[in-house]
Order: sequence, then C-alpha cells, then structure tokens
Amino acid sequence: IAAIAEECRRAFKTEAEEATQIGAYGRWLAQQSANMDETVRRLARSLETKLTGEEKEQLFGMVERVASIEGGGLSEGQRRTLENLARQLG
Repeated sequence: IAAIAEECRRAFKTEAEEATQIGAYGRWLAQQSANMDETVRRLARSLETKLTGEEKEQLFGMVERVASIEGGGLSEGQRRTLENLARQLG
C-alpha cells in the first residue's frame, strides 16, 4: 500500500496524506463494483472530462507501475481492462 501511495504522490504531485486517500478511493471504487467492466465504466465517466491527453497517458503509466509492484506486470485480463479504459477515455 505504501508503494501505491508513493506512486500516487508522484503522479498527482500531492502530499503523502492526499496520495494515501487517492489510493484508498481507488481500492474502494474497485470493491464497490461486481466486475471490473463496471469499475472501468465508473472511472472513465468520472475522468473523461477532467484529464488532458498527457494526464491520461500518465494515468496509464501509473496503473502499469502499480500493477508491477506485486506481480511483475499486468495480467492479460488487466491489460484488456486497461485497454477498455483507454477506449472509454478517448
């Protein structure tokens, strides 16, 4: 969790406390949905008008780095989910 919070701190240029809250919100959002497609739909709806193209690329890089913290990279299912998010964000 600390490594994820550190990644959020660097990516969003926030203080440690806010970065921890961002990570906690992400975990909470993922737990609220019955499946990852629903989580991605919710996330995309929330972010599509708030992020620039550059920020979207930073988000995707951050997701890949966070995924590698515990297992060395994205699984095929996670990669498909990330591609789905990219399509939804345009």
